[in-house]
Amino acid sequence: MNNDGITFGAHTVNHTILTNIPLEQAKQEIAQSKMDIENILGKEVNTFSYPNGDSNPELIKLVEEIGFSCAVCIHPLKLLNLNDNPII
Repeated sequence: MNNDGITFGAHTVNHTILTNIPLEQAKQEIAQSKMDIENILGKEVNTFSYPNGDSNPELIKLVEEIGFSCAVCIHPLKLLNLNDNPII
């Protein structure tokens, strides 16, 4: 699928709800997921999906620091526009 143009993003290693764990553990879950997928695909992964859609300002900053340029979460009926933060 990777060779046929499908893009893969990271999530976490264990689908842990990141807002329920210490920030350092969240960092490990996010960074390891990114590294694992990059090693399998042989290319950079720069998109992330928050498990269960749960995030907070600290996690948003962390996801950006780890190297993601885009992240998604679940916000029913919310449409993003060009002024929205792509890491939220």
